[in-house]
Amino acid sequence: MTTVGHAPPYGLIAGELVAGRAVPFLGAAASYAGVPEDEPRRLPGGQMLAQRLIDVFEGYPGEVSDPLTQVAQYYEECVASHGDICRCFRRVFYEEQQGLPPAPTAELVAAIEPPAERPFVVITTNYDCQLEKALELAGRRYTVVIQDTMPWTTHTLLVRKSGGAGFRAMQGKDLVLDDYAGTTLIYKLHGGFCEGLGDDVDTVVVTEGDYIRFVASLTYNTVPPSAIATHILDKRRILFLGYSMADWNMRVILYQLGQRQPRPYDVPRSWGVRRSVSVVEQRFWDKRDVELFDMDLAEFVVNLHEAIGAAA
Repeated sequence: MTTVGHAPPYGLIAGELVAGRAVPFLGAAASYAGVPEDEPRRLPGGQMLAQRLIDVFEGYPGEVSDPLTQVAQYYEECVASHGDICRCFRRVFYEEQQGLPPAPTAELVAAIEPPAERPFVVITTNYDCQLEKALELAGRRYTVVIQDTMPWTTHTLLVRKSGGAGFRAMQGKDLVLDDYAGTTLIYKLHGGFCEGLGDDVDTVVVTEGDYIRFVASLTYNTVPPSAIATHILDKRRILFLGYSMADWNMRVILYQLGQRQPRPYDVPRSWGVRRSVSVVEQRFWDKRDVELFDMDLAEFVVNLHEAIGAAA
């Protein structure tokens, strides 16, 4: 049910996050919500990122309103390469962000102290390193887990602990969450850029072909890793920030998680924040037991940050 007319239960949501019974799931809007448009640290959304590719590589024969996946697919096949696109994104999401403060949503995540007996898991489809930056400023230990779905790799994950020199390759079946107890574990579902990851490493899911391979890996239950999937199912509550159900691969992920449930049971309501939700999108969220709040994400983040301070 999309909620209109009353405020989200900030105290309940904050308490569930602090207790480790809810999993934040961050989408594109979470990287720039609350950041003024004229600030250098404001990261682009999908349409602006598509325009960035058009500005860099030029000669795009389609419409400027075409989705990012289509624009990226054209440049990969007809003009440049996947590596060229990845290097362009690295400049946007990593190099140009050096020395700039993180966005409010990242600071919100960093305000949550991980429980001593297990990690605090945060899932994101964003490419940036704002979460790491915010956690470092807050003095928290963290681990970055990057999903690697490129067809030529022999592993599925790249893993680096804070303070580590670089990433190590790992199979998803070998990821044991107890090894990261007391830390924040950032799982980058669509790849990304961060300290210790070489500029020749291409983990980004962005083209239409990337998404096809990504969905294929979902079919074979290699994404997300079983440890993270089990963690989500055990916690059962998810806080969706910056997502649209128009993102079809998100619906596939949620469907796969539902299929992994060992038996039917009553699922407690999860939460999401979206502005101006269509009737069709509302039905998608309702079907997945997500209570959706029709409000500005930046306002929600500010209020929840205050509630987390009180809960902690």
